[in-house]
Amino acid sequence: MKQETTSRLVMPSRTPLALIALLLALQLVTPSVVWTILLVGLAITLGLSFAWLRRLATDVSLTRRQRGAWVVAGDALEEMWELVNRGALPVLAAEIVDHSTLPAYTANRVMAAGPSAITAWHTTAICQQRGLFTLGPGTSSCPIPLACLPSPNTTRSPNPSWSIRVVSLPPLELPRGGASGRARAT
Repeated sequence: MKQETTSRLVMPSRTPLALIALLLALQLVTPSVVWTILLVGLAITLGLSFAWLRRLATDVSLTRRQRGAWVVAGDALEEMWELVNRGALPVLAAEIVDHSTLPAYTANRVMAAGPSAITAWHTTAICQQRGLFTLGPGTSSCPIPLACLPSPNTTRSPNPSWSIRVVSLPPLELPRGGASGRARAT
């Protein structure tokens, strides 16, 4: 199974916009070169960061693949992940958070991808408990690259999650009187 992502741009805090409004008000009330430099510097930094994240929202995708829809208890579940960057700007840090319900399975990590690059990795877990579990959904978010202030970040989440069934098989018994291996009858 393979899942693609959809993206949206989120601004978790309005602090940078309030700071720009405050600097603009200070410049209007008491004009000064200091307010102008701070205002222009902050506006340019936030504008470039927003443009960078807007490009990342369209150029970056996260996929995850897993073989089969069920696993035998005691076996390893393996997922293949890919962070694909088709753009000319690098992904400095993409935080991937997985919301799977499989016990003892965590796929959370922070990854980077250069311009026009693919970063791939595998996650594995030993399925110790029988049951029906959900893999995903997962989200990835790229924080703002040029500023320390909380401001827009891209959040990508895979389309619907899928279920995986962990089963246990009954023990296999050999028929009576049958020889196993390379034994010779005498």
